[in-house]
Amino acid sequence: MLLVVGDRTIRGSFIGLVGPTARHPALHRTVASRQLPIEKLVSGTIGLDGINAAMDALASGEALRTLVLPNG
Repeated sequence: MLLVVGDRTIRGSFIGLVGPTARHPALHRTVASRQLPIEKLVSGTIGLDGINAAMDALASGEALRTLVLPNG
């Protein structure tokens, strides 16, 4: 009922809708204060030459988030 009467909207979201520049200062403070253990959210790091292997690991469920570093 609230959807119709309250003029509410259902919207899908994939990994959030907020741009990184809007949330960067708050996110930086949270990570810097160790309230968010960001190292636990990263499966690993790779260079650009390993991007295909990283995509395969993501597709297979072996990795969740892999950081791509320009210099490996």
